[in-house]
Amino acid sequence: MDYTEIRDDRIRSKICTLMSEMLDNPDESGIYPTSKFMWEMETFILDESETLKGFVKMALEELGVPTEDYPAPVANAVDILNKALGLKNGLPVLITRKY
Repeated sequence: MDYTEIRDDRIRSKICTLMSEMLDNPDESGIYPTSKFMWEMETFILDESETLKGFVKMALEELGVPTEDYPAPVANAVDILNKALGLKNGLPVLITRKY
């Protein structure tokens, strides 16, 4: 799976925007600012992950699952949703893929 297979348009759009910014702004030697790109991606992914965990926790609490005593349901649900979004360990598969 690569970023074009991510089904969430907002996430795919953000990844494409960050990649475009990086590729459109090489330095005077033609080197792309990959460190800035990776930092921005990491910040975005961590923010999304925290938001997602909050939604999952709230949904589980509404169902009566005591998330404070049992954090595993939250972690499992977040893992399932990450896979659905094409994320691996909170990072897009494109970035974590070993070549």
